[in-house]
Amino acid sequence: MRSKKQLLIIILLIILATLHFSSGEENATSTNTTINNIETPTNITTNDIESPITLIYDNDKVLVGEKLEGKIKIKLNQTISPDEEIELKLLSKSKKIKIKDLLDNASISYSIKENMLEKSNPESSKTITFTQDGNYTIGVLLPRFSQVHSVKMDVSGPANNNIKIPRMDIGNDGTIDWFYLGDFDGFEQDSVVPEGLNEDAPGRSVFLNDNKTYFCQKIDLPFAQDFDVYAKYKKTGSMGNISALILAPFEGNFNYLTGGDDNCDMEESDVESYHHCITKVQLNYAAKGEHLVCVYNAGGYELDGEGNPIQDSNEYVVRADNSETSQTAYKCVSESEGDFQCSPITTNNFFIKVKPGKYTQYLRSSIDFDKYELGPRAVLNSFRKYVGSNDDNENPFNNFPGVCQEESCLLPITIYVNGSGEITISNLDVRYFYEVEQAESQIFDVVKAPPIIEKINNKNLETEAVTIEIPLSLFDFEVPDMPISYLKSYNAKIKVKFMGYDDEAELTVYKDTIPLEGAMAKINETEFYINQILADNTMTEFLEMLQIKPKLLDAKAQLANLRLQAQGAEDDTTYIEQLETLKEGLVKSVKQKRAVSDVGLVNLNDIKNEMLQGYTAEEVLRMQDDFNVKFSVKTYEVEDYNGNVEKYNLVKKTITAKATAKKVSIYEEIPKSVAYSVNEITFSETPDIVKPDPIVKWFVQNLRDKEITYVVKSNIDVYDETKTIVVKEKEVEEVQQEEDEDECGDNVCGDTEDEESCPEDCKEPSSSFVWVLVVILVAAGGLFLLVKLGVINLGKKSPFANKAQEDAVVKFVRSMKAKGKKDEEIQKMLLGKGWSKDHVQYVFELIKQNPVNPALVKYVAAARKKGMTDEQIRNVLLQQKWPKEQVEAALKQKV
Repeated sequence: MRSKKQLLIIILLIILATLHFSSGEENATSTNTTINNIETPTNITTNDIESPITLIYDNDKVLVGEKLEGKIKIKLNQTISPDEEIELKLLSKSKKIKIKDLLDNASISYSIKENMLEKSNPESSKTITFTQDGNYTIGVLLPRFSQVHSVKMDVSGPANNNIKIPRMDIGNDGTIDWFYLGDFDGFEQDSVVPEGLNEDAPGRSVFLNDNKTYFCQKIDLPFAQDFDVYAKYKKTGSMGNISALILAPFEGNFNYLTGGDDNCDMEESDVESYHHCITKVQLNYAAKGEHLVCVYNAGGYELDGEGNPIQDSNEYVVRADNSETSQTAYKCVSESEGDFQCSPITTNNFFIKVKPGKYTQYLRSSIDFDKYELGPRAVLNSFRKYVGSNDDNENPFNNFPGVCQEESCLLPITIYVNGSGEITISNLDVRYFYEVEQAESQIFDVVKAPPIIEKINNKNLETEAVTIEIPLSLFDFEVPDMPISYLKSYNAKIKVKFMGYDDEAELTVYKDTIPLEGAMAKINETEFYINQILADNTMTEFLEMLQIKPKLLDAKAQLANLRLQAQGAEDDTTYIEQLETLKEGLVKSVKQKRAVSDVGLVNLNDIKNEMLQGYTAEEVLRMQDDFNVKFSVKTYEVEDYNGNVEKYNLVKKTITAKATAKKVSIYEEIPKSVAYSVNEITFSETPDIVKPDPIVKWFVQNLRDKEITYVVKSNIDVYDETKTIVVKEKEVEEVQQEEDEDECGDNVCGDTEDEESCPEDCKEPSSSFVWVLVVILVAAGGLFLLVKLGVINLGKKSPFANKAQEDAVVKFVRSMKAKGKKDEEIQKMLLGKGWSKDHVQYVFELIKQNPVNPALVKYVAAARKKGMTDEQIRNVLLQQKWPKEQVEAALKQKV
């Protein structure tokens, strides 16, 4: 009886434990955030970028005055400035050449992107302060090919403002589209005369006797909105009403003219002389440049007794000079209102001139923006011209292909002023149609970005990597003379520097002649390379772990023996052959290329089943708070005498217990992206192999401080992929049973009880209760099998081949976001690198669900321990250009 009850109790405990484990795994969010030294994060992968520059120099022996030969190999995966310099240096002599000039001289194709604009500080109102004559650029963000149909804004200045004649170039095409003149203050004293008009000529008479004909002169008008038109004429008829107007050519095209709505009534006189407007011509825009100034008869005919018009009853005689040629006289005909057909007159100029208005020029109030457009629709058409518009079916001159080539267009508006003071732009209202009717009111500060090289060999540097080779001969670099005059030779290093990276090559410089190569020279050279490696104490650990140092020491001893044999030999061919055999498999140089150190972080996904040791994953994760893990990665390049170069990474983990821990297992998980199997790793201390994939462990009886070191023959692209997990041995508590007497009624069937002596405790459970348990067990087991077999998927499955791939792409996306890249740009970059849409969509959903950046959480925790307030932390991170949403998410974490 007892055994049956115990079995049921054990089964129930298993079910409850399973449910508890599932619930715990679903809600677990804690991570190891222990930090000792606080550093402001700038870019998570900055220290992990491999040098893009390699100096290839085969001839290691040269003469003084000889020009360097070889090449520089450059791998680029980002845009660069055309003025970025490559420096070549030998001893104290150096030479710098711009990358643009080197590309030109090497006949490598490239394209430069210029006139790029950068926006910032979107606001609904901007007040710009000028201390002197100058300009400032603002901008409006609109979709490409949005159909802009109205533009309004408020422009104002304070009452004591000293800013004069503010004007705007919309689209930065060099054309002023808006010009504030100030309040009207009468007309200028001097008239503006058309080119070619001879006012001293007696002239001849031209008759104006209908209301469809216009006599016009092309006149280059100054900035003005109000004009007084002067013309030499006299009235000869009894009727008529001579008037004047101004017509504007569209985009300089005099075959298409607009205007005529604002005209003036001129003086009526039968005396031939200059007469002018009784009222002024006031345009609804500020005019500048060549316009047609015209006089015409706006009156009707005198009628006879039968109601018919009397011919010539409305006639005027307009005076023209006697010029044999004219380039400014026009005759226009208007068959309907606003429709003008104009053609040039090749001889004679009309006596027509204008006086432009004078203005106060100061911006000292809020003004009517529309009133000061520099031409009809000048502002609206500048917006349409920049973004591209094609919705005006009635007038094709108002349609434009668009200057902007991006999906989102930053339209620049440069404001020019004279004097000092303030100008405020506010209440922007740009109405446009793009799928639906929309409006834009935000104003950006805009600056011009420096030019960049965006393509090399037709490859876009923002999305593709390109490798180029620059010949050293383009530097025209001569080897300098001896640093000390009496030397016959010296050893030196050629160095090349580019974008903060450098590489070098060793060579020997001879003053007169390069000595012949014999066995002794080759032996000495080989010994020189060996001594150079052994002399660098910073690499001792790496050399010993890979058994390089013992091999070099043995080779050095063999060289000494070979030297003794070769001395005095007439034919050293045999010894040269022995030397070449000795050099096979021997290392010629070892260079440290990179060093990275950081704090190891662990999350729940890093805890594998092989590490649990009877704990749950959550328990193991919480256990990591008892330990600090620091790591460093040093990357070395090892070259042999055949020129083969291999890369190795020396990984060192330092585990420190906050309090001495007993019976501890230290697990090291090394993903396949770093090493495919444990056989590719050299350990300083042999571990137990938990899983060949690989997962290894070391057992430590008493842990206070422990250092583990291993070497991997590969290039670790993401340095924090290796994970260190520390697990304490689970203590087994021995339960000693007491030999108590059985008590009837305690719901336990004791050894001395049975159904007859104590039916309350020992009676068999009802069959219904057993069946309930059976059903529960069968259901639970079935569910377990379905999940195990993959029939039921409890979460969206990652499309990545392994966790390392997923983490690398997630880190890349976070890094690009930190640089200010848009989601669309990042997605294009990932697709261009070969990731599928499923991969890209999965990563963005993953980041959206968990916007918290682990590096920022780590920083926030450390900063708070140092006594910094959240506001101080926020300011530091925002100054480092971290996205605001990531900063706020990190600050919300309870760390």
